Amino acid sequence: MAQRLTRLMRLIAPDLIVTPNMGGSLPLHEFSSRLTAPIIILPLANHDNNQHAENENIRLQNIWDAMTVYGAVLASFGDSLAP
Repeated sequence: MAQRLTRLMRLIAPDLIVTPNMGGSLPLHEFSSRLTAPIIILPLANHDNNQHAENENIRLQNIWDAMTVYGAVLASFGDSLAP
């Protein structure tokens, strides 16, 4: 699933930087222990967003880009003809 999503993302964003994992303390174990599906995180935050700090921020362009990306993923990821 990760490779399929990476191929789709490279169509949307050819200069995509792929990282094998990410930090954070999301409660993903609660989902993975109950679901029989892979869990893939697709973040939209800018790299310098200072999460959970007094000056936390997100760039508006990141939100617009995320809408495009999430729309493409939702529209084509489950399609049997998707990359």
